[in-house]
Amino acid sequence: KMIKYLKSRDYTTPCRILEVGAGTGSITKKLFSELTEHDTLDLVEIDPGCCKILMEKFKKHQNVQVVCRSVLDWNPDYKYDFIISTLPFNSFQVSLVKEVLQHFKNISSSGCLCSYVEYAWLSKISQLFGNKEKRPQIKNRRQALENYRDPRLIEAQCEFLNFPPCHIYHMNMGKSQVKGQACHTS
Repeated sequence: KMIKYLKSRDYTTPCRILEVGAGTGSITKKLFSELTEHDTLDLVEIDPGCCKILMEKFKKHQNVQVVCRSVLDWNPDYKYDFIISTLPFNSFQVSLVKEVLQHFKNISSSGCLCSYVEYAWLSKISQLFGNKEKRPQIKNRRQALENYRDPRLIEAQCEFLNFPPCHIYHMNMGKSQVKGQACHTS
């Protein structure tokens, strides 16, 4: 479900795809299965151990690049057509959430689609049962995510088969049509 819009793209045009927080590659395998020989897939992962695993898995594929650093330190000289993120936004400080979302916007092409995931009910449970001093921060983080996401939202869905269940959000970072999404032409 994270890559449903990637699967509906125009396969005749090369795409640049970014996966942020690739971990050991569980979503990456699905992304990779959708690549054509002209597409590029950049995997940004901050954990060196996970990077080593990703490098080993994809070392024979020239159109896959593993970048071992924070996404905020990744500034390619090109823009992405699709961004897939598993970053734990609900664990970040509000300022970091805003900074990452702005960075996603900065590295997006005009028709970029961004999909991200968050565990269902985590922020609500934290709000109800969490530390009283942290409740305003949780509320502010939730508001920052919603303020950014809602004007760009294409679709939100809950995946109950995941454990724990998660929400998947798909956002249009630009102004292009979604169905039959064309990728970059340069």
